[in-house]
Amino acid sequence: MKHIQSLVIISAFVGLIVAGVPNRAAAGEPIDVPLLNGGTTVIGMIDFYGGEIAAACFTSTNLLTQELLGLGLGGLDNSYDFYFYDGIDNVMMPAGAPVSACGTSFRPLKYNGRSIMLWLGGGADYFMGGGVSSSGNLSVLGEAGNDRIELYAAPAAASGGSGNDVLNSYQLGSVSLYGDDGNDCLNAQTWQFISCGTGTADRCTRSSLPASCELHASGC
Repeated sequence: MKHIQSLVIISAFVGLIVAGVPNRAAAGEPIDVPLLNGGTTVIGMIDFYGGEIAAACFTSTNLLTQELLGLGLGGLDNSYDFYFYDGIDNVMMPAGAPVSACGTSFRPLKYNGRSIMLWLGGGADYFMGGGVSSSGNLSVLGEAGNDRIELYAAPAAASGGSGNDVLNSYQLGSVSLYGDDGNDCLNAQTWQFISCGTGTADRCTRSSLPASCELHASGC
């Protein structure tokens, strides 16, 4: 893992920590954001003092910890790598209707030509969304566990890691899906790249099965 940038606290009150934009990383290097294991994270745009900022809200499963992290004024000001430790994580990036979290409303993220990479860690994790962006890039890595990844972003890529994973791509554009280890199910547009991985009973929705997929599925 790369060096973790410190977060600047700009205000705090009971149950909620609001953090400012993290210190910039070295030129061209993403900023690492470590998150606790188990909980719900929402990433997108929120209103902030008459303008808007890119932000991430983390809420622990027991609801005792909540953090609101600023990621840039008017959209991402840098590329970010989010690291989730072992546990069941739910990550949402609004692609249409707003999502409520940390006492505010999150809208689709403005990438501003930057990238987001999510390392979901061990556990049966769930990702949904991504925001519609042709000016940035989203990568979602399921890692260990039976994960479900629902992509509504392009360009984007997702890998299931070890476990029996489900990967769906609903957005037009350039998307790559990788099942990796385990018996996975992959669903993507006909022109998008899919690789089912090393399982022995991998499924995909293509009428003409790629060499890495063993079974046809009507849906995932």
